[in-house]
Amino acid sequence: MSMESMPMASATSSMAHMMPMPTDGSTSAPMEMTMVMTFFTSSTTPLFTKTWTPTSAGQYAGTCIFLIAFAAIFRALLAVRFNYDHILAAINRGRGDDQIFLYSDETKPGRRPWRAKEAVTLAAMDVLIAAVSYLL
Repeated sequence: MSMESMPMASATSSMAHMMPMPTDGSTSAPMEMTMVMTFFTSSTTPLFTKTWTPTSAGQYAGTCIFLIAFAAIFRALLAVRFNYDHILAAINRGRGDDQIFLYSDETKPGRRPWRAKEAVTLAAMDVLIAAVSYLL
């Protein structure tokens, strides 16, 4: 729909928030587009939940540090989950496991046999990652 075919009342009301009109009483072209921003400092802004609202600057800083640490834990869990096969191969090489060839990078690419211990570990890690991401 073009601007010419729109009724004038709806065109001005729908674009009133985008282009401020001149204040000198003229009906000429709109002034430059401006964006109003407000910055404030408050140590009582809820950061995590509404029930967990800091009441002092120390509690606010502690909450910020907690959220940063929680995000770092989340990223570390994702990295471990993504590299689980390589980590498991390194652990088994360190133990001197005779089934190293199943985890080795030098073997032909293929499907590894399914193991309940690995599946349970991966499932627990997926649940933990989901819980942490939900809390974030």
